[in-house]
Amino acid sequence: MWPADRDTLVAKAQEGTAPDAVLAQLRRLPEGRQFENVQDVTEALGLGTEQQRF
Repeated sequence: MWPADRDTLVAKAQEGTAPDAVLAQLRRLPEGRQFENVQDVTEALGLGTEQQRF
């Protein structure tokens, strides 16, 4: 599925019956940008990412 743009992510989330809150967050992503992975998406949404522990 990766890389994926906003519209692809929204469509996949809808297919998987994601909650409305998840769909709303995905729709906030910038249009036309390719995301390489989930971390890339969370960074674009300003949600932060897991920090390396070691």
